[in-house]
Amino acid sequence: MKLRCTLLSLLLLAALALPAAGAEAKAAIPDSALALAARWEDEGYPDTVGGVWVNEAGRTLVVAVVDGDQAAIDSIIAAAGSADGLAFASCRWSRAQLLEVHTALSQLVGAEGSPVISVGLGNRGNDFSLDGEPCVHVTITTLDGQEAAEACADRIQAEYGDMVEVSVGPHQISFTTGMDAPDLPQPLIPNRQSRPNLIWYLAPLLFLLVLFLAFPLRRMLLQPAGRPPVSGIARPMTRRRAARAVRASGALPSGKVWASIRQELEL
Repeated sequence: MKLRCTLLSLLLLAALALPAAGAEAKAAIPDSALALAARWEDEGYPDTVGGVWVNEAGRTLVVAVVDGDQAAIDSIIAAAGSADGLAFASCRWSRAQLLEVHTALSQLVGAEGSPVISVGLGNRGNDFSLDGEPCVHVTITTLDGQEAAEACADRIQAEYGDMVEVSVGPHQISFTTGMDAPDLPQPLIPNRQSRPNLIWYLAPLLFLLVLFLAFPLRRMLLQPAGRPPVSGIARPMTRRRAARAVRASGALPSGKVWASIRQELEL
């Protein structure tokens, strides 16, 4: 019984600890930092900010500040209310400037004779560390000819310089709704409304419920029909109880059986 109780206690602790661990990992970045990024998404980014992304290794929200301006960094910390969960990188271009380039190059996606198949915002080399550099990703296909694709890439690179990162290759052309959406990985901000997966709660609790019900159900199924369930610890046999049980059986024992009963009781 003690072993059973210990096992159930350990399972219950595990059921409660696992969701808590998952919630703690998701809540590593303070709400103040996430709220600041969410506000920028809704109201627009400051002209001093080039981009925002999550650094998984440091569990921080990285804010790329144009030229690493310290006054802009101090203003961002003041707006967030705290520097907790924030890290800063230096960049050359603001997000507003990159969006202008993104809008202009998006006109080439799906245009007749254009090998440009996708345009999106991201970081150069998909580097989301503190050394990340925001840029505009441009994907160009060579399916209509290597020479034409490289010529298009050279024109875009010459016009926009290091504001863009151009990828040229045999990419498949697939025009769908929202073609201007980037195909390359984008810096994502974790959802503040995320919750631990309920399976961590339900599975252990369901196991505990089955475990608790298994023994009573087994006793009920093994109980002979027409007899009340036996509960508690068996009481010691006395002479009076033995005589009562013999009378209730409806048949008198033989002399040998009765002598054996009396001998057992006298011991």
